[in-house]
Amino acid sequence: MKVAIISDTHENLPAVKWIIDYLNQHEILTALHAGDIISPPLLNQFVEHYRGDLHFVFGNNDGEQVKLAQIADEQEKLTCYKNEMRLELLHKKIYMTHYSATSEDMVHSGMFDICVGGHDHQFRVKEVNGCLFINPGSTALQEAEHSFVVLDMASMKWEKVVVTA
Repeated sequence: MKVAIISDTHENLPAVKWIIDYLNQHEILTALHAGDIISPPLLNQFVEHYRGDLHFVFGNNDGEQVKLAQIADEQEKLTCYKNEMRLELLHKKIYMTHYSATSEDMVHSGMFDICVGGHDHQFRVKEVNGCLFINPGSTALQEAEHSFVVLDMASMKWEKVVVTA
C-alpha cells in the first residue's frame, strides 16, 4: 500500500488538481496532509475528486478551521485531527503535525515509525533510529519547486514526486 504525504498546498488549485489526478491514476488511496490547506474550497477538491481517504492536521495559515473540521465531519473519507495526528496504518505508527521541528523531535521518542511535518516548505527525508521523518515540501505559489512524497508502507521506500502544474 502506498500513501501520499502532502503539506503546505496554500490554495494552489492547479497543483492540488495535479496531485489529485496523480493519486487517482496511481491508485494511491490514502493521503496525509500536514497542514496549510488554507480554505474550504481547496479541501472540497479532495472531497469532489479524490477517490481515497485524506487525513489532515491544521497549519498556521488554516484560518477557517471550524469550517474545515465541519467538512471533514460530514465526509466519510476525510479525517481532521486538528493539531496533531497519531495514527496506526498497516502496523506502522504515524505521527503528524504541521511543524517540522516538533515532528523531528518526535522521531527521537521511539514511539513512531513515521513522523511527518511541514511548515518550512523544505523537502527532506531522513531516518533516525528506525523512524522515518518526512517533510514533503510545499506547493505554495512562491516556491520554485512543488513536491510531495509517495511512501510504500510495506517496504518503507519513498519517492519524491515533483508537481509540474
